[in-house]
Amino acid sequence: MWARRIYRNGRAVLPDEGGKDVTSGYGAGISGQLAFLARLRFGGRRLFHPDPSTWRDGMSPERSGTRDVRR
Repeated sequence: MWARRIYRNGRAVLPDEGGKDVTSGYGAGISGQLAFLARLRFGGRRLFHPDPSTWRDGMSPERSGTRDVRR
């Protein structure tokens, strides 16, 4: 992140994925970057991602509905 910093009004800030704008969005803006840094410092789960302990049958959300059912 530090290598991609840009300066605005004499302060180092983190840009979006384009590298030229500063946005507050979670997916590509400073909110997501700050959430990552907070999780790195204090630990915890990723925001807006399901808790693996709540998955049924050990199946991840990506694989749900794709189970091979043999009759």
